[in-house]
Amino acid sequence: MKLNKLLGLCGNVLEIAGIIFLILRFRTYAGQLSEIALSPSFIFVSFILAWVSGLSVVLLVIAWKKILRANGQQVNLKTTLVIYGLSQLAKYIPGNVFQFAGRQLVAMRYNLQARPVAKSIAMELLLLVFCGCAFTTLMLPHFFSFISSAISIGLFLAMVALVFCALFYNANIFTAVIFQCLYLVITGMLFYTILYCLNAASVTGFSAFMTVTTAFIVAWLFGLITPGAPAGIGVREAVLVMLLIHLPQSEVIVAALLSRIITLAGDVLFYLFSVAAKRGLQ
Repeated sequence: MKLNKLLGLCGNVLEIAGIIFLILRFRTYAGQLSEIALSPSFIFVSFILAWVSGLSVVLLVIAWKKILRANGQQVNLKTTLVIYGLSQLAKYIPGNVFQFAGRQLVAMRYNLQARPVAKSIAMELLLLVFCGCAFTTLMLPHFFSFISSAISIGLFLAMVALVFCALFYNANIFTAVIFQCLYLVITGMLFYTILYCLNAASVTGFSAFMTVTTAFIVAWLFGLITPGAPAGIGVREAVLVMLLIHLPQSEVIVAALLSRIITLAGDVLFYLFSVAAKRGLQ
């Protein structure tokens, strides 16, 4: 009982700290947003995108549930969602690791075994990096002039083949990778939608759609693996500007800012959904 209370206290501290840093980040972005003139229709679209962003995190929840099962932990979806959601805002605490520590604490509070949870979190990170790297192969010609599009597509198909090999190793791992890839594609499409709303002419066509969507996934990956950057703030935006140098830079910067605000709003919605699910669970 004492251990449960201690775990609950530590989890609550991280939860509150995450909310505080999130509010501070909102205030910073609100000041920058006041300088941008947005149409009522775009504001309406932003609300929809925020909901899509929040709901898309459920894909990561399902993926983690599958990884837990692969490590011998049978947990229902509602409990998994609560554990994931209550610790998610801690990613805004400087350090970029507290969301994982918080998830470990909350999971143990719900009587999950410490070792399988720790292994599942590490495995989740590795699989996310793998998924991000798979999409990064499509952007290699932007980094290295000696790599052709044919080579990058070949590398991407090789990564896809590795994913299907996982099906023979463990069906749960295979399913987790599929859901993680879906999450990355959706987040990339959200950024493309923002850029399209700002200036449709600059990103019209399937080629532009693929470039922008993939560039965002690559930027997301760099934000994930950069130590110390809370939720990849700053890193993601810098990589986007570098990869989309052929597009009007002012629009890319504004789109990156709006994408961050919409993502923040989506994380808040997902957190509130998790709190509501927690009450139902109790």
